Amino acid sequence: MKAYPRVWVDLRVSEIAYSLLRLVNPSSAVAQTSVGEFESRFARFIGVDHAVAFPNCRSALYYSLKALDFPPESEIIIPAFTFWIDPAVVVLAGLTPVFVDVELDSLNIDPTKIEAAITPKTKGILSPHLNGLAMEMDSIMAIANKHSLRVIEDSARACGGKYKGRRVGSFDIGAFSFGYGKSFYGFGGGMLTSNDSDFIERVRALQLDEFHNISTKELYKAIIKGSLLKFLNTPALHGLTLFQAVKRYELRPHDPQFVSWFRVNKTPITEIPEMFKRKMFDIQAKLGFRQLWTIDSSNQQRRGNLKYLNKALAGIDGLRTPIDPTDREHVCVHYVVWSERKREMQEYLLHNKIDAQDESAQDVTQMEQFKKYATQSFPNAENLENRLCYLPAHPCLSQADLAYISGKINTFFNVGSTHDNAASPMKMSLSAIYKIGLGVVKMLHLDRSPLVKKIAAVIIRSLKSNMATVEGHTMYLDSEDSLRLSINGVYEPFETALFKKWIKPGDTVIDIGANIGYYTLLFAKLVGPQGKVYAFEPDPTNMDLLRKNVEVNGYKNVVIEQKALSEKSGTIQLYLNEGNKSDHRIFDSGDGRKAINIETVSLDEYFSDKQVDIDLIKIDIQGAEIIALQGMHETMGKNSELKLISEFFPFAISKFGKEPKQHLDILEAAGFNFSNIDEDNSIVEAVSKERLLEEFTTDNRECANILCQKN
Repeated sequence: MKAYPRVWVDLRVSEIAYSLLRLVNPSSAVAQTSVGEFESRFARFIGVDHAVAFPNCRSALYYSLKALDFPPESEIIIPAFTFWIDPAVVVLAGLTPVFVDVELDSLNIDPTKIEAAITPKTKGILSPHLNGLAMEMDSIMAIANKHSLRVIEDSARACGGKYKGRRVGSFDIGAFSFGYGKSFYGFGGGMLTSNDSDFIERVRALQLDEFHNISTKELYKAIIKGSLLKFLNTPALHGLTLFQAVKRYELRPHDPQFVSWFRVNKTPITEIPEMFKRKMFDIQAKLGFRQLWTIDSSNQQRRGNLKYLNKALAGIDGLRTPIDPTDREHVCVHYVVWSERKREMQEYLLHNKIDAQDESAQDVTQMEQFKKYATQSFPNAENLENRLCYLPAHPCLSQADLAYISGKINTFFNVGSTHDNAASPMKMSLSAIYKIGLGVVKMLHLDRSPLVKKIAAVIIRSLKSNMATVEGHTMYLDSEDSLRLSINGVYEPFETALFKKWIKPGDTVIDIGANIGYYTLLFAKLVGPQGKVYAFEPDPTNMDLLRKNVEVNGYKNVVIEQKALSEKSGTIQLYLNEGNKSDHRIFDSGDGRKAINIETVSLDEYFSDKQVDIDLIKIDIQGAEIIALQGMHETMGKNSELKLISEFFPFAISKFGKEPKQHLDILEAAGFNFSNIDEDNSIVEAVSKERLLEEFTTDNRECANILCQKN
């Protein structure tokens, strides 16, 4: 159950106990008795004359802009790819953000682009040391000195980092964060640093007028939440607790559950938030004393982990890893990689219990609230958008943990290898036992026993993987689906063998109800580059996996349509089975299923403007076959050599409000004869319409796959 958290909360058990005990006397806990000493020690640590405590880095950034007292609408240079809060505080302060592009290798502001953006109204540069790597400060400070600009270093994720031996935050004005996900943690909090005494006096004057103590309620919330996060981010507990919510949120971004936990509210800030005006409290300062002694050591561990991962992931096509310049000391708050296949990789890593998220920086010029300030395009920022993935690299990880993380990334990019995460010795043994047991159960005809089905379901849940090699294809599988693909490596082996016999290179095949693409991939392989496969799948979740499975296997001969087949074009409701994605239906089963609207199209209409000879149609749509067949009269009539394989499911047909006999009547009227594909006994047996209706009824919930051929 172990999972690998992206964030490490640097608190000791003794510090948590101390903090919780201080809550007994809230007035003492919120006092500032140690804050002044913490400011002095932090200033010495950074190498500056002054430091001023703040409730967070955002507040420090905003009040630094206010204290600089620039004329209204003065321009502040900002990187186009950054944290959204950087331009937000500039706008809140009544100033104008001016964007410049970033470097692709460092992800930081590109110094060579800054001077071209300077105008007579430019007063400063505000930019982060992104992800813990210091900006190229020599060039930036030379430009700032030449044009009399102030430089504000957003050092939220770079505390302790260095550029040519000098700490970040010491070049002009530095703003730091001690919040969740940072290298320096203190139940929140932040700091502003500078050597400019006049500037610091103006900052303190603003605080004197506007700042107040944290409320008792917020104090309790900060301490208890921070204490819980410490334990919920330890690998042993993470997989059982917080990771489950992270995974659900990331893999189901439209699911409202847990959204408020993880999705950052990025609405425009039009008023100074109350949280900007809270004073640092005594507990935060006391925790800071210890971390000033230990942060260099923990940062060194982070750099060691970065070097390990860079070496382990070197040379992977399609993956860009962080640079680690020798003239800088990288804090590596997160290990950030770039890939065109970011979303696929992220999902794969999450399925393998690695917290891989894509929050933080973005191309802010694409955000609605900042578009009006973007007067040009920024190619590098656009290239980075939605392609970065943030991975664990903190001191809590062992070398074995790093080997696991890098191993999974290597496996993902090596398409020819087995992606199955069920390859542990225990799972391999259980898989073998399952296969033997399945044979015994079938031999004794116990496979329909409710008890046996429940036991099998439990075993399948423990064995199945989220990726597998199936019939030579790499396949992404739905984590909640009950398909046995990850165990057996094949689905319906007899029918699979029949398709291999029937389908020839150059054929055209229609897959109706393609699900995640098992048969689509098989058909694409069999028809070859000269053939064509048309796959219809209406469910958005299945469609995402279908597209990925076609793409990852490199098939260019597949046309994918997110539509259901019907007698006419339009919309209809699809009722979803969240536990079995192959059992969605277009009728209400009465079991409380969620319904979504889907598009429909008739096959005759779809091919009306296409000169296509169709060789085989597979249709499996849970009882809705009749309306699909009604929409393909012309298609069935003009293809004399057509083979049609259809599921015949009277129970589902009747629930849809149709008569099972109608299903067979339509096929018979089109000139088809019937054969039953008996998967259990591996035979194809000619069968009459009457026998099918007698053997498969609306009462027994049994279904058949029938082969329909002319002549």
